[in-house]
Amino acid sequence: MKTSLKIIIAFAFFLSGSMLFLFADAIRHSTKEISNISYKEYPLQKNFKVIVAEKGSDVNIVRSDSTSIKIEYIKGKAVPAKMYEVINDTLHVYGGLRTFVKCDNITTVIGKHQWWFGVYKFAPQLIKLRMTGGTATYSNEEIEEKPFDIDLSVCEDANIEVKNVNLRNLNVSIDRAHVNLDCHIQNLAGKVINHSDLKGIQSAQNISVQRDTTSAYSSVSY
Repeated sequence: MKTSLKIIIAFAFFLSGSMLFLFADAIRHSTKEISNISYKEYPLQKNFKVIVAEKGSDVNIVRSDSTSIKIEYIKGKAVPAKMYEVINDTLHVYGGLRTFVKCDNITTVIGKHQWWFGVYKFAPQLIKLRMTGGTATYSNEEIEEKPFDIDLSVCEDANIEVKNVNLRNLNVSIDRAHVNLDCHIQNLAGKVINHSDLKGIQSAQNISVQRDTTSAYSSVSY
């Protein structure tokens, strides 16, 4: 056997062995990560209509006939003294760990510099979204719905995507913030100011949006 052929075969075995090692190591790493994560679910009172995602929180809100909050615990990660509380008609979710809220009816979601909140499968007659900073998504993917209204107010570099929903009216107030639309809208109205942008307006039938010279809106959706 020629020396060059031996070198090629040896190199091929080396590559195969390296790939198998990396694959096995990735599996071990993934298994270790899963073993370090656990969840615990707590029942909630059903009288809240407002959810506040407090500073640093990571909140996923899903429509459900049951009412509860599930918390993701990570081994070795400190657990905050308070993760949530219900005050009158408002559920406050605090930062520190990832949370999953199930409830059947909400009127308002407020983000206060949260790390993230996502709202899924809600189609009330009207829902108000208020964001000061942070990132968020509103989506109703895989459910059928009657058209409903969203009143959206975002500021201080907040960033939200509204997708897979059927809206009758979307009213926006965007102040130094960013909104991306990927949904069907009958009527879009509001204002875009202070270095803000509103993308995806091609999804709206009727548009009445005011903007200042520092801001932009476009028909491009990403």
